[in-house]
Amino acid sequence: KYHFYGVGKTADVPINADLNRDTKVNLIDFSILLFWWNSNGGDSDPPADINRDGNVSLTDFSRLLFNWTG
Repeated sequence: KYHFYGVGKTADVPINADLNRDTKVNLIDFSILLFWWNSNGGDSDPPADINRDGNVSLTDFSRLLFNWTG
């Protein structure tokens, strides 16, 4: 469940760590993140870039763990 608060433009899409879209954030999503680890914008929007900053990094890993459902 996501809540957005702030002033200005509404977020288009909530941050979603469910990389394989099976409604769970688990070891499969972690595996996908590891596959794309250290990828950047040269990979044209890597699917494991959870925070959409152009890199798959520790920030994405942190968000995946925060949303972990097992």
